[in-house]
Amino acid sequence: MSKLVVLNIVDGDFENGFPVFLEIATEGQYGFAEANGKLPPAPELLKQYKNWQLPYNSLVSNLRSSRIHVAGSTTSIPQIKTASRNLKCSLNDWLNSPQMQSISRTLYQNLNDKSEEIRVIIKTQNSDLQRLPWHLWDDFFQHYLRSEVALSLPVRRQKKIISREKPIILAVFGKREGVGNITEIKLNTDLELLKQHLSTDTDFTPLIEPELEDLYEEIERRPPNLFFFAGHSSSEENGTRGLIELNPDETITIGDLKPALREAVEEGLQLAIFNSCDGLGIARELADLHIPQIIVMREPVPDVVAQKFLQRFLEAFVGERSVNLAVRRARERIHHLEVKYPGVTWLPTVFQNPAEPSLTGNEFRRIATGVEPTQANPTTEASQPENQSQISWMPSVIPSSATPSGTIANPPPSQQPPPNQGFSRICCSQGHENSIANRFCIRCGEALEALSTVLPISNVPPPLPQPLSTEEVNQSHAIAPVGLGSILKGRYRIIRQLGRGGFGQTYLAEDIDRLSTLCVVKQLQLSFRELDHHYHIARRLFHTEAEVLEILGRDDRIPQLLAYFEENQEFYLIQEFIDGEDLSREITLGKQMSESYVIFLLRDVLEILEFVHKRGVIHRDIKPSNLIRRKQDSKLVLIDFGAVKQISNETFNSQEQSVAIGTPGYVPAEQANGEPQFSSDIYALGILCIQALTGVHPKKLSRDPSTNKISWRSQANVSPQLARILYKMVRYDFRQRYQSATEVLQDLQRSATQILSFETILPSPRGTKTIYPHRIWKLIAAFIALIVLAGLAFIIFAPKSSIPNQQLPTSEQEKK
Repeated sequence: MSKLVVLNIVDGDFENGFPVFLEIATEGQYGFAEANGKLPPAPELLKQYKNWQLPYNSLVSNLRSSRIHVAGSTTSIPQIKTASRNLKCSLNDWLNSPQMQSISRTLYQNLNDKSEEIRVIIKTQNSDLQRLPWHLWDDFFQHYLRSEVALSLPVRRQKKIISREKPIILAVFGKREGVGNITEIKLNTDLELLKQHLSTDTDFTPLIEPELEDLYEEIERRPPNLFFFAGHSSSEENGTRGLIELNPDETITIGDLKPALREAVEEGLQLAIFNSCDGLGIARELADLHIPQIIVMREPVPDVVAQKFLQRFLEAFVGERSVNLAVRRARERIHHLEVKYPGVTWLPTVFQNPAEPSLTGNEFRRIATGVEPTQANPTTEASQPENQSQISWMPSVIPSSATPSGTIANPPPSQQPPPNQGFSRICCSQGHENSIANRFCIRCGEALEALSTVLPISNVPPPLPQPLSTEEVNQSHAIAPVGLGSILKGRYRIIRQLGRGGFGQTYLAEDIDRLSTLCVVKQLQLSFRELDHHYHIARRLFHTEAEVLEILGRDDRIPQLLAYFEENQEFYLIQEFIDGEDLSREITLGKQMSESYVIFLLRDVLEILEFVHKRGVIHRDIKPSNLIRRKQDSKLVLIDFGAVKQISNETFNSQEQSVAIGTPGYVPAEQANGEPQFSSDIYALGILCIQALTGVHPKKLSRDPSTNKISWRSQANVSPQLARILYKMVRYDFRQRYQSATEVLQDLQRSATQILSFETILPSPRGTKTIYPHRIWKLIAAFIALIVLAGLAFIIFAPKSSIPNQQLPTSEQEKK
């Protein structure tokens, strides 16, 4: 299910700040998380927007093919680029301010599935806030690649739409000449793009430079499901009204069309697109009409940008993406135009009704016609499963010939699909399934044109891999991937692929015998050239490695090994599925983490490595994506032990040299040469911590050629004590590093108080509550002092005994 995130900014201004209220919900359901925060005062932010807006408008207005005309002189592109960079930096600092930490923490704790679509709604009536490019919030939108921001329209539940034979699209093309100039804009390109992508199976009506009366009558006669306008437009200075140049003699406002458009909404108007300039005033006028989705350009737009955006938007929208993701995809695909028009990708702005889900091209066709998509449509999505036993990612084309048991019977030869046409789904490299018609992955945006991994049209799980002959093994060392939907060992059903590497494939699966509990399946690829000679060696090494993983899994910070087995001469490991997010979500490029964050990260990972190394195992691939912050308790879990090797005489006596594995940037020299040490893991962890402190990827760090010392200290605000520890962890010569995780932990413990006292601002890692040692000692000292003062006060001010001194025994008087 997709998620809805609403940031409600009720009141405030840039001089005093804005209170912010967050609500997170599953689309169509009640909210399940909320938080409060505040955007601090930022008067310079509005000024920086103006610093970009004015020269940008001046640049665009002087083009011969602009859809608006603004008075002003030409401006240099470098000046606009500088202004856009300054605005982006200030906006991110504003959104990441300490007053917003509660909102950020709530977002990251509750949005755990990157594959889900996330619709972010900014709910505000402040026109200056509506102009800001919210999509530049890198910490959020660069983590959640299937998220997009929209501005809020008034909430209203859509009425049931009247069924039609075909959805109606009304495209209006206004005046083609500018005011006082002969700058013609090429609206024919817009028309051809609409015909190319939307005219099939729709009732498409274009109107070119119509008179208001004709346009009004057309809307009343045949209310459209999609209203499109291209031409010259503008907003009045106060931004409350939008003007569109309908023809050479008529410039109208949205108010002139409101009665007709209001009736069109009741009849099923779903989407309005104004591919014209300065459309915020237009959107504000349309707001009270309750059109579910509106797309406008927030500033003047060059002709070429308007056309390229429309092309990319329609490609994604027709390819079954939602309006939100289609806008994001279009923005990303026109990013190359930023060279000529800095900030131009900020222009597309979506207004949406939060009560209505973001519309997709497929849903648009279904809603407009009032009928479900037919089975003959090869790009139709299958309905969502009611339980986990149904496979939601299986192909949508269901053959009509099914046996009584529910399995699909083989069609006769005359009905079988021709070669290369028997597929309805295609996978990207991340394992996401897509329609065969899609050009880009609907989950991660990867181009699909060059990919050839497709899923067969069948509801029957593909057959399990057959045993390989010696000849086949000799021809290829690669293992065949497990088919999605396959059931291994009679109980582990493959759901989707999680990754692949030199040691095999990794899949997410469900354990049918354990109430469909999720687990991870690793299909191992062991190196042996001749199956008949070395199969027994491969089997022994596999069982040895499984035994090691079983021992490691006894620690709750390492995934537990649930089972291991052979099937059809393939080797499989079944491990615990860790529900959480890896550290690549926290440690991102360009963002410097606090020193306290790094200290606690260092301590937690060292404790895991201490346990691992004492069992004679080197991990050899320490990196952010292999450390997961577990959702249930925020503890770090070290995963991906597919590359571990037991340190034993038996291993060293092998004739084969150790395989050099790992991730570039984190791999030390000795490991790259195939001779890993325990200190190799310590090196990788030190590099990870330096990356967190500097925000620089390890491959970008420079090294002194004479000393082989990594240069990073100038790029981070770090105490001398922690810098000394990290420098020793990443020494080029492994003999000069710490030789054990225990040794690093002891040194870190000795220096912890000095290191933490060095910091003035100590933000906690996302999802964790950090306790700082130096603050604990201060609290303890204050508590002891309070007890001492209370005791003294009691002694001084306590009431005297009511028994006279002379009546007490002598011994009691002495005691008193």
